[in-house]
Formats: sequence, C-alpha cells, structure tokens
Amino acid sequence: MSRLKKEAGTAFIMTAGLLFLITLLGLATFRWSVDEIGIAANQKASVQAQYIAESGAALMLQWFQEPQTFPAIGVFPQGEPIGGAEIFLARRKSDSWGAASFFNEKGQSQFLGTGEVPDFLYQSTEASPDGLGGVFAGLGTLTSLKLFSPITPGAIATVEATGTTGSGISRTVIMEIIPSPVPPTAAAVQIGPGTNGPLPSLIHWGDLRFGLDKWDYQSLKTFAKTWGVYFGTDREGFLYRDGVLDIARRTTPLQALTPDGIGSRRGFVFIDTVDQKPPDGTNLATLDLPVDYIEGIFSVQAHLAIRELGPGRSIEVRTPPVEGSDDPSTRQTVVLSAIHLKGILSVAGLLSVEGRPNVFGALIAQQGFAGSGQPEVWYDADLRKGYYPGLPTVTMLKGSWYIR
Repeated sequence: MSRLKKEAGTAFIMTAGLLFLITLLGLATFRWSVDEIGIAANQKASVQAQYIAESGAALMLQWFQEPQTFPAIGVFPQGEPIGGAEIFLARRKSDSWGAASFFNEKGQSQFLGTGEVPDFLYQSTEASPDGLGGVFAGLGTLTSLKLFSPITPGAIATVEATGTTGSGISRTVIMEIIPSPVPPTAAAVQIGPGTNGPLPSLIHWGDLRFGLDKWDYQSLKTFAKTWGVYFGTDREGFLYRDGVLDIARRTTPLQALTPDGIGSRRGFVFIDTVDQKPPDGTNLATLDLPVDYIEGIFSVQAHLAIRELGPGRSIEVRTPPVEGSDDPSTRQTVVLSAIHLKGILSVAGLLSVEGRPNVFGALIAQQGFAGSGQPEVWYDADLRKGYYPGLPTVTMLKGSWYIR
C-alpha cells in the first residue's frame, strides 16, 4: 500500500508539472499571438499611411496637370503668386524664346522655398479636418502636404506628403519632380540655325523662327517608351514598333501613324535613328509619309518627305488671344478645313514637302525644308503653354522617391 501511495504521489507531481509546463507554453503562445497581431496591425497601418501619403503626392502631380483645379486650401509661406492660387502650379517664368517655363533664363526653378518654409503648405488638424483630411474613406488623413525647391539641377520642386492612420501611425513620402521633356512650342515654324533652302511663307497666328526649342534626344526617347509610342527604323524607311527590328513586324509610316479619325490621337510618337543612337548625320533614315490626316506630337529622328494623300479634315480650333492679351475671352472658335496634321511635327533631318499640306500646330525642321511644296501652318497658341492632351506635364525624378 505504501508503494502504491508513493507511485500515486509521483504521478501527481509529474502531472502537475506537465500541466504547469503546458500552461506556460499556452501563455507564451498567447503572448506571441498577441504580439504578432499587434505587429501585423502596425504593418497594416504603416502600409495604409504610406498609401495615403502617396495619394497626396499624386494629387500634387494632378494639380500640375490642371493648375486651374488647384483647391483653395493651405497657405503660401513664401507669398502667394501674383494672379492667385489658380496659377501657382502653372509655368510662371519664360525661357529665352518667350515660351512659358518653370525656370527662368538662368535655369532656376520658380519654386524657391525650403522644407521649413515651403512655397506651399497644407496641414490637417483636429480643429480643421476638412480640405483633404476626409477623402480616404475613414482609413486616415493626409496630415501634411508641402511643395518646395528641388535639390537636383533640372528638377522643378520637391513634394513632401505625410499620411496618418486613425491609430496614429504616420509615414512621409518625399520625391522630386521634373518637367515633361516635350517643351512648350513658341513658334509656328522653327528652322535650325545655318540652314538654307526654301522657306514656308504661309503662316497664320504665329511666327517663323530660325532657332529651336530644346528637344533632347535621350529624354524624349525614354519618355516615349513610358508615355507614348516608340518606333525603330531601317535604311529602307520602314518602322518597327518598340524598336524590335523584326521584318515580320515592320510597317510603313502611313500604316503606323494614320489614326482612326478626328480625335484619335497618336499621343507622343518617337521615331528613332537606324542605329537607335543620337543623330549624327549618318544614321538618319529617309521616311515617306503620304498624309490625309494625323494627330499627335511626332519627334522624327530621320529625314522626312511629306505629301498630301487626301483632302484632309475640317476641325474646330480656337484662335489665339488678341495681341498683347492673355484673356481667354478674346479667343474665338472657328473651323479650319482641309487640315492634314494637327499637332507638332519635329524632324531631326530635312523636311521635304510636296503639295500643300495644311497644319494646325507647329512644324520644326532642324535641317531646313526641301521640295516643291509649301505647307500652310496655323499656329496653335496653346502650344506655348506646354500642356499636351494625354501627356503628363511633370513626372517623378527617377531615384528621388523615398519614405520615412
């Protein structure tokens, strides 16, 4: 009996010890689970805060696209621009040709503030939660949005946006922004300096200029691969979508560039040299483009022969403001008939013209004009401002985005 009691006591102690260990393990598992739930919640809140901050930065980019939609929120610690908030994000400087620009003639951005004293500051507070504070479906608030001077030469500004969740987790997104490489176009016809040959003389609403806006080859090529259409070429004058020189994919310029109808734009089209390197005089193809009607912005790194294929189209356009005024009320809507090109045609080589193609927009012939034809050009005054439908006005500077 004594032996049985001893064995029972030993079993009780072992059982109690085992239950104690199981209890400790359960408590540890529960504590670990609680910690993991907390970590997961914090990670979720952190991601939400980052998304809110990114949305704030995206709002700023959208306002650059449409400066007139800039809302009446925030303050201007550096002083509100002359003309009010609605022109704050518009190009308020002029380049050496008089076209609208984000930079002065010395290349300095129009935004001069600092992180401590920015050009623009929006802050959401508990006392004033309106404005941008309530647009995120209860997930949190855009608590701060700043715009101030850039660090990198050639950039327009720095955007800093802070998002905060309902649980108090905050994240800040910072990035620099740069202008679109498609510049404002300040003249109806531009010809490279030192070129000879016939000059188009039928120009309406604009000027003929011996001098070129800055169309940077590499920047435009990169831009087209993201925001437009990119073509390679060969010596025979065919085009290859995305630069893939596969004979099965080659098309003629007419096939590649003809739209479906009025309003069907090709956006921004970049046609490269035969070796896909910057033009050097030896790597330019010669392209033939019979045209009935095309729309878009065309940067052609080749010689181009353009001629009438059909009667063109009738389009509604707006006249420029009266001379010496920027008042939009002085502009009128008129119909231009027999238009073959609406937009910008920039040719790195020689632009040869046959017949009398009509253009609403601008022509840029870097090596001058040739041929027996004479284009007639009506300048689109909106090109001077540099806002092109379907293309971003500003983009993020690669490598400048970070979170804290």
